[in-house]
Amino acid sequence: MYSAYLFVVLFIVLWIASLFLLELLASLNDVPGDNVNVIIRQYALGKYFFITLFFGITTGHLFLGTNTRVVDWSSLFNSVWSNRTWDLIFVISACLIALLLGHLRLFKTKSKKFQLIVFSIGVSLGHFFWSMKIFAHG
Repeated sequence: MYSAYLFVVLFIVLWIASLFLLELLASLNDVPGDNVNVIIRQYALGKYFFITLFFGITTGHLFLGTNTRVVDWSSLFNSVWSNRTWDLIFVISACLIALLLGHLRLFKTKSKKFQLIVFSIGVSLGHFFWSMKIFAHG
C-alpha cells in the first residue's frame, strides 16, 4: 500500500514540476500572452471541459469536505475494495464521462456560465463523494 501511495505522490509532484517547466519555457518565448494558463483555458472552453470538472473536483476534495460518507460503496456493491478505492473510481468515471461528452460535442458552447456550472458540479462531487476529511476519519 505504501508503494502505491509513493507512486501517486511522485506522479503528482512530477506533473506539477513539468507544468512549472512548461510555464517557464512559455514565458521565455516572444509570443505575448502565451503561457500554460491560457493554453489550458482554451482547451477547457472547447471540447475538453473535463479539465474544469477535474479542477472543481480537486477543489472540493482539498478545501471543502464532509465528515460523513454519502455513499457506502463497499456495502452497495458488496465488494472487498475499500470505500476510498470506490471514491477514486467514481471520480475517474465522472471525468471520463465528461471527456466522452466533450468529444461527442453534446454541449456546443464556450460560455463562461457553462464552465461555472461544470466547476460547481465538480466542487460538489469533490465535496460529497471524495472528501479529504473522510480519509482522516476512515
